[in-house]
Amino acid sequence: MNEEPMLFKIIAGGCIAGGFHLSLGFTLNQENNLLAEHFPNLPVTPASLTLGFLVSCISSHLALDDYRLSFSDVRFTHPIIPDLAYTCSVNFLPCMRVARFFMRGLGGETRVRGQLELKEYCKM
Repeated sequence: MNEEPMLFKIIAGGCIAGGFHLSLGFTLNQENNLLAEHFPNLPVTPASLTLGFLVSCISSHLALDDYRLSFSDVRFTHPIIPDLAYTCSVNFLPCMRVARFFMRGLGGETRVRGQLELKEYCKM
């Protein structure tokens, strides 16, 4: 059984310096069939998957058991397309509840930007 190739490939390790900054490099795997299905002949990553990748990266570095992430003011200014390298940075404000994030191409152009907030999660 062949496994579907991962859509996002991390190419530079993520790290949190002092608990306030997460930075990583990534690329998209054009071999993943999802891209061909989303926009045939013009592969563009769906926004929901891009934000899901961001949540996954943050969750792998922070203990979020009692919190959920809420996005606001998210703007996709350029598409996230395969076979290009990107950087993602998340900068938490000193209160550690709010962060600004950016996804940029290696040329420095901002492709996605926004804000996220950690909100307490009520477990029943």
